[in-house]
Amino acid sequence: MKHFYRLLTTRCFALTTPAHSPMNTLAEREWTRKVRLLSVCLFFALGASCPFVTLCRFGVSSFQILCNCLEVSTMLLALYLNKRGYLKGATFTFLSSAIFSTVITAHMLSQADPILIFWLWTPLALPLGVAGLFLPFWAPLLLAIIECVFMFAYILFIRHVQIVHLLSGPEQSSFLIYICMLIITSAIL
Repeated sequence: MKHFYRLLTTRCFALTTPAHSPMNTLAEREWTRKVRLLSVCLFFALGASCPFVTLCRFGVSSFQILCNCLEVSTMLLALYLNKRGYLKGATFTFLSSAIFSTVITAHMLSQADPILIFWLWTPLALPLGVAGLFLPFWAPLLLAIIECVFMFAYILFIRHVQIVHLLSGPEQSSFLIYICMLIITSAIL
């Protein structure tokens, strides 16, 4: 079993990571570790997303099918970029796909039940933790600021009519401050 696992990981890394020269410096070893870790993350993300593309044809809107196909195709693009050695581009492509699918899922699920708007935004903190593993130190903070601005615009302008019926003015500002603090704190950590 150990031999099979070693053969499987060797084959997987040969297909998903660039060929590397002997690693002489610490920076080269760190880069190789990040490339391999991203390929493992992409493998598990694709394994979780691909069944939805094939199974979502039963009772799901065409918009959701299109979003799932777009998510899988951006993950394949990220895997290709990772194979070519573009770690930052692959990471950004993967994280933008994850953030986009989270936002679309939150939007689609909150159509039927507006109360879901309040707790469906918390998964936006997860891609920021992943960004901290692969990108420079300023990139998670930039992504957190972009997510907060988008969330403010979404809640204050797009869903304002539904939010007004659920929260008063001070409660709404407290909710927005709480979610922004959650997102920015996860980017810092």
